[in-house]
Amino acid sequence: MGGTQSFTALVPQLHCPPAISGRFCRRRDVTLRLHPRMWTPTQPNEIRDMHSNLIMFCVVPRSSRHLHTAAIQFQLVDPYKMPIATLERTHDTSYDAVVYPVTAVDASADEFGHHETRHVGVITPHTSQCVQWTDPVTQESFVCTYEGDWGSHNGCFWLQRGFESPRERVARVYRPDATSGHAFNQDYHLDVAAGVDIALLLLICAAFDDTTHTRREEDERAAAEIASHRHWRGVDRDMLTPFSPRQSQAERCQVPVPA
Repeated sequence: MGGTQSFTALVPQLHCPPAISGRFCRRRDVTLRLHPRMWTPTQPNEIRDMHSNLIMFCVVPRSSRHLHTAAIQFQLVDPYKMPIATLERTHDTSYDAVVYPVTAVDASADEFGHHETRHVGVITPHTSQCVQWTDPVTQESFVCTYEGDWGSHNGCFWLQRGFESPRERVARVYRPDATSGHAFNQDYHLDVAAGVDIALLLLICAAFDDTTHTRREEDERAAAEIASHRHWRGVDRDMLTPFSPRQSQAERCQVPVPA
């Protein structure tokens, strides 16, 4: 395994209530191989367990009506194409930041084909607290936080039960040795401890990747606008300055007008 975080031990959570579905809380650690851009595919994308090579999840391509909206930015389904959860991108005015509400979808449908949904929580990549949810039975609160450098995909997820219990390391992200480096678009691994809701960790990674990619696109656009502004300002200065080198050269090339 690559990265310093890959050598840290994960703590099993055998009695932790699932945030999305108990189907994705396994009795052993699970490793998934992810790509930062797999959340905006043009074709269905399969996510496999690296130990068994079995398909665990599929990312559904966005329809054309959702390409430029915040509705159902990401949709996660199981290997049988049954819905698991949706992840939306929206802007929180109170924080002036992008947040990602998570909605769990019941796999079973009624006679009309409708699936029951349940709000899980809101993923907030701009804070160290990834997401918080509540056990519907005990009303106990759970908080998942992240520590590390997401740009290089090297860090750990921590889970805290209640507000007084110690937090425990339950997942980690890292890059395999063959793809070590700082390029954001390289594949990376997600290790999840036994008993932890893998679907929730997967959606957290999706939100973090989307936020990082969006910020980089905004930075690139801003840099391009600044460069363009400087270019045209330089052109205007050359055109308006009476004795600029460009203007003097043009004057030397002019044909004299007979008196």
